[in-house]
Amino acid sequence: MDYVERNSYVVVPKNAGIKGLLKTVEAILSEIPSIQTIVIGADGRISYTWLAPEGTEDKKALEVDFTDVLPYAIIRNTRVVEVTTQDPGPRVALVELYNKAARERRYPICLVAGTDTHLWQWLKEPLCDALFGCSILYDPEVPDDVLILCTSYARTTNIADTDCAFKLTMLEVGDAK
Repeated sequence: MDYVERNSYVVVPKNAGIKGLLKTVEAILSEIPSIQTIVIGADGRISYTWLAPEGTEDKKALEVDFTDVLPYAIIRNTRVVEVTTQDPGPRVALVELYNKAARERRYPICLVAGTDTHLWQWLKEPLCDALFGCSILYDPEVPDDVLILCTSYARTTNIADTDCAFKLTMLEVGDAK
């Protein structure tokens, strides 16, 4: 019996992290027989090659469900504290967010915002990948007017260690000072 080499790929969302990469590799190894190569690209694309008997149809594209490794799935399973402030200014609101976490003796891990977040218009700052030393992750499940600070009792850099999240609802972009 002759075999034909087949190729395909899966794109891992950037905010799925290492767990997303491992989940994808596990799905490839468990669902596709005769895997020959797996290549993980820097852009989050995982390409794979397998051998299939000649004359067989191509398998449908491998679909991996990333919802349980995206930031919002982790936040959803933790305690979430709503942070409110009397001052509508964005900088004061952000200080209140971090202050609330500090009063509960928690260490910041990262910030999570919606994929089309209003954060940068609200702050009147250019887009960047960190704020107050915390990396910013984006998740389509988070509303665009919400900013969430993930925290832990221990100093850590892994969002999976989040045991409490602090939620700040940004006021209307036009209402910010």
